[in-house]
Amino acid sequence: MIVITNRLPLRTLYPKPEEKCGIITGNIDRQEYPELSSLLYRVSFKVKSDQTGEVYQDLISSNFIFDTVNTKGGIKSGSLVTYQPKNEKDPNYGMIAQVKKVTAPPINIEAVRMGGPRNPDPEKMFFDIEFLAPKEVGGKVVYEKKNLRKNDLKLYHQGDLVYSFECGPDFINYKIPEGSSRVLERYYTARQNFRSSQSQQNRQRLEAAENDLWNGRFVLDKNNQPKYPEISQIEEEFRDELFEYLNKMVERMVSLGFTPNDDKVGKRILGKAPNLKARFPVPKGAIPGKKITIEIGGKQIVVKIPDASLDGSGNYWEKMLKPNEIIEVPIDKDDNSSVYPELSSSVKNKGDLEFIPTLIKGSFARGKDVKVLDMDKMIPPPKDQQFYIKAAKIKKVDGNNWKFKELDSFDKEMEQIIIDLEVLVDLQLGIKTKYADGEKPGMMGKLGDMIGNALLSSTACPSRMDSLKESLGQVVKKSTPKLSIDERNQITIDRLTKQEEKGDEMEAERQRNIETKRREVRRGGRRKKKTRKKNYKNKRRTMRLNYIKDDYRRSRKRNRKKRTKRRR
Repeated sequence: MIVITNRLPLRTLYPKPEEKCGIITGNIDRQEYPELSSLLYRVSFKVKSDQTGEVYQDLISSNFIFDTVNTKGGIKSGSLVTYQPKNEKDPNYGMIAQVKKVTAPPINIEAVRMGGPRNPDPEKMFFDIEFLAPKEVGGKVVYEKKNLRKNDLKLYHQGDLVYSFECGPDFINYKIPEGSSRVLERYYTARQNFRSSQSQQNRQRLEAAENDLWNGRFVLDKNNQPKYPEISQIEEEFRDELFEYLNKMVERMVSLGFTPNDDKVGKRILGKAPNLKARFPVPKGAIPGKKITIEIGGKQIVVKIPDASLDGSGNYWEKMLKPNEIIEVPIDKDDNSSVYPELSSSVKNKGDLEFIPTLIKGSFARGKDVKVLDMDKMIPPPKDQQFYIKAAKIKKVDGNNWKFKELDSFDKEMEQIIIDLEVLVDLQLGIKTKYADGEKPGMMGKLGDMIGNALLSSTACPSRMDSLKESLGQVVKKSTPKLSIDERNQITIDRLTKQEEKGDEMEAERQRNIETKRREVRRGGRRKKKTRKKNYKNKRRTMRLNYIKDDYRRSRKRNRKKRTKRRR
């Protein structure tokens, strides 16, 4: 039997989700609104500092002294590699680069199911890379290399990207009056039925579910396969709520992940006996109304997680207790009788998080074995230098703390859909000198370390300038005259028109891909709109009018109350 492998689709594989998301139900006995649909968001980070240069580098597990993920050591999209082609005279031979794209066939069970080998052929794997600091030769610089073989690259670091996972608002099923209108649930069901029996009927149902899910919501590739969500096509009714939640979610991840002991977010004791309180971030998996034991300043303290929904107002995203959310709860004396006399406001967690840069500029390298002639050259950090994070600031993209990660391909076969976000973080690093065990610096050594590390540490000027720019922006915003009703209406009309034009452009591109008649192109019609026309066509018109009348939020609240009454 001859197995043809060159027709297998090429795609990128992603890890399985670390937690389950779906319909979040409230407490029916307390008459909470039960239907909240959630998606799993996977957040990756790119960081830079004065020491690491102007290029944002992927945050990887080897940047920390503790284990963040299970390292596998494979070359993946985002990995840092050393370029080592057969031609050793290549100007960029031995230079560090970042893998931007990996094209490879599927592996394991999926490959066998499609008639291919279990393990991919290295000759059918291709890599696109971008050099961090390419060499200049003859007045020319080459930043990119495409379609490289695996033998041309050597993994520079052993480790995967550091991810943060959290369930958040579902912009696909944001409105779910009944089960039949849940787009994702229909897709999961159709996909599973097709896997069980590849009949013509199941195939048609899967194609219809795919059209409803991908068309008009996601950026599509040349084969009409989804890559990542199109931000402009998210429904206006839900966009503000979604963006607000994701912005705060990312803020919590960055503040707790990079500066866990900062005065604003660190664990500590507040107040005086007998009215002591504990301030701490909510751990993932904590159940509202249940007790847990936390550690603050080496003390084991029993606290109770508050339940914000006890007021009976409903089960809404803005009210939910979120992972890493900073809360203050009373410390019960009876639950902590053994340690209560030792608790005071002086008890808190201290210390900065150690950070191991992947590469640093040669100008920041100091040490016994450091011999760098090119101060701008990116090199591994010296062994006798220890870096730590003093501050972390999010770099906004289009006014948000995040952006949809522009994936080369989207894994449609994952157990549940994962939406990838990417966050840019500017780090302010400090530097200390490492000494061998038993070795202590003298007086002059300490003075030299203080001066040298002060010069090599990140300056606070850039962050202060950013804060100044934000303050000036707020001043300008407040001093700007309020827009008239006609001006606000025109802005709204322009935004809606731009959204419709973008949707038409996406549909035209999809049709052009179909017209190529290539076998691998996904076909099908537009996203079905029967449910929208039937259920809330008039409501959409009303919502837009209310939006123009500056009554948008109140109209949302009003309609939400109506839906709650109908359920009761």
